[in-house]
Amino acid sequence: MITEYIEGREFTVGVLGNGKTLMVLPILEVDFSNLPEHLNNIYSFEVKFHYGDRTIFHIPAKLKRETKKRIERIAIKAYNTLGMRDYARIDIRLRDNIPYVLEVNSLPGLMKGHSDLTKMAEACKLGYSGLIMKIVRNAINRYYSDDELKYKTV
Repeated sequence: MITEYIEGREFTVGVLGNGKTLMVLPILEVDFSNLPEHLNNIYSFEVKFHYGDRTIFHIPAKLKRETKKRIERIAIKAYNTLGMRDYARIDIRLRDNIPYVLEVNSLPGLMKGHSDLTKMAEACKLGYSGLIMKIVRNAINRYYSDDELKYKTV
């Protein structure tokens, strides 16, 4: 697949929940300014695992209120359109103040202190344990909706 390269700031957005319980974690901006010149400004496997110590993260991202809301809306729209459940991470580029979805990760990493979603959870005081418990509760609540509870036998 070939797609257009979108120049601009790169963000990753954590979305938790289902239906009316959706919440967006603090937006993380990936800052490539400290990377070697030979690397492309793409949050690639190579950057994540070989240059992670030189990658700068801004959590929460420094954004104007309206831009932040626009990014959150497009992340939620992508999440809902693709039928994501419980949690996901949406990668976005901002060009000319327009957010473009690059990727939706339906099972983002949850390695404590390393994975982006865990960094976002720490930034909003949800913390690692809170993040894991929120994901589990989301799945339980989705699986055992009120209608299904009356048929459950233990």
